[in-house]
Amino acid sequence: MNSETIHIGDTVRSFDFARFRDLRGQRACYVEGVVSSIVKKGGWTMLCIDVQRDVCGGELVTPGREIVQVPANGTKKWNGEITDGVVLLSAGL
Repeated sequence: MNSETIHIGDTVRSFDFARFRDLRGQRACYVEGVVSSIVKKGGWTMLCIDVQRDVCGGELVTPGREIVQVPANGTKKWNGEITDGVVLLSAGL
């Protein structure tokens, strides 16, 4: 499980699918960007990411998603699994 704490201003990579962490190739699906806010939504903690790079199927998507909301690491999903799909790339100031 990813134990990194994510804060507003951090640059992160958020994977679209829990099973795949590929950075290249057909299974590479993720966004990279800066966390602009952290909100509570329906009992979940969500990270709002201003997307700088959107990759799907190993290809850069242009134009890609501008903003995404993803569950913060450690959030329990409906099936009992714990989310850990957000990776800290660099800490903000």
